[in-house]
Amino acid sequence: MLWELSLRLALGVSRLDAKRRERHAKAVLARQCTDGGFAGRRGDSDCYYTGFALRALAILGQWDDSVIAAAAEFLAKRMQADQPPVDLLSAVQSLELIERLGGPPGRIAAAVDRRSPVERLIARLRRADGCFAKTEQSGPSSTYGTFLMVATARLVGAVIPAAHETAAAIASRQQPDGGFAELSVVHRSGVNPTAAACSLLRMLDALPSSVAAAAQRYLRAVQSADAGWPAHGSAPCSDLLSTFAALTVLAHVAPADDFDLRRSLPFVESLELDQGGFRGAVWDAEIDCEYAFYGIGCLGLLTDLNAPAG
Repeated sequence: MLWELSLRLALGVSRLDAKRRERHAKAVLARQCTDGGFAGRRGDSDCYYTGFALRALAILGQWDDSVIAAAAEFLAKRMQADQPPVDLLSAVQSLELIERLGGPPGRIAAAVDRRSPVERLIARLRRADGCFAKTEQSGPSSTYGTFLMVATARLVGAVIPAAHETAAAIASRQQPDGGFAELSVVHRSGVNPTAAACSLLRMLDALPSSVAAAAQRYLRAVQSADAGWPAHGSAPCSDLLSTFAALTVLAHVAPADDFDLRRSLPFVESLELDQGGFRGAVWDAEIDCEYAFYGIGCLGLLTDLNAPAG
């Protein structure tokens, strides 16, 4: 499913003006460090931001072999050292992307064992409910952490033990308003957990129409007046991460054909910067690779919706 979404985003982005795409690519490339990785807003490069940078460059069609080879070398080295789970999974997904897109960088990525580290992480992070925590130190399992683990495992052919238990546990987190909670002990819906849960259940062939329809109702209900989405119903304003998460559900994972998503475009464009990149929300003053990907991804989905049929 991740590749289906990536291809759809790339198709939509390809319809954007070339100079607009180049501006965003330039903003992302400016974050590449001398070690080949990409940095966040502070500090050195890491696998997390490198992953978002590579995904952004891929859907922008700005896949320069020298840039990507340097990133592949960076990720290969990081795979040899202990990494926080989110960084390890980001590195695995990034190397999988690099290998699939081929060329000299693909050969670097192909030489890295990605399945074994994921299998070890599955054993370390699995909880009694069949879902996965974000870290070994975390207590209960996480909806988003489970989605990330299952999605990455499927990419590399690693087996999720008793996946039906995983699906059942995630399904049980759906709240009366139709949204999903991040933790089993929390009973407040969130946009990102809802997107993660719907995506995960679809991957596991466990997303019945009734569950999808309830999730759609929740996302409709929490959409802000500016047509963006907040993190949850009590959040003060819309943000780009939550908007991208909601759009992926309503446009791709569980499409809502009777809902005009295109009216979200002005909100997304209000966070787009002339020099390239995106702010995370109206209060934000900086850019980074993560929000660049979310912004470009939103443009890709919304442009795809605007494209003529056939």
